[in-house]
Amino acid sequence: MSEQERPGPVKPPLAWPKTGVIDVNYSGELQTAWACRFGTLTEILKAGVARFGDKDMWYFPDHGIRWSFNAFDTVVNNVAYGLYEEYGIRKGDRVALMMTNVPEAFVSYLALSQIGASPSSSTHGWRRRRPRASWRMRGAWPG
Repeated sequence: MSEQERPGPVKPPLAWPKTGVIDVNYSGELQTAWACRFGTLTEILKAGVARFGDKDMWYFPDHGIRWSFNAFDTVVNNVAYGLYEEYGIRKGDRVALMMTNVPEAFVSYLALSQIGASPSSSTHGWRRRRPRASWRMRGAWPG
């Protein structure tokens, strides 16, 4: 895979106005949006990494995990790379996540977002009531 294809850090645009609203084109329709905004979850994470670096971001005492912004970003980058290389997940793919509120869920969601895939979450309790429901979703497969 070339360097251009590899998912990696995204720099938040610095040219946006600091305050107020702007008109933007969404799917051919002009809409008003806040000028000081981020376009993706990845941009929000990268801005946090740039601003807070080694400060704590996540703490999961039940799992014995404490991540700084930098450490969390590294984990997300590594998982995104693995999903891209090993599982062939690409921009535009839809991926259903059936996880509880565990560290892996946050990492997976942001890693998929970084690739450009569309993660969709559902609780594992829902799976007990309707075991095949997730496989019935259009384009989903039990892999």
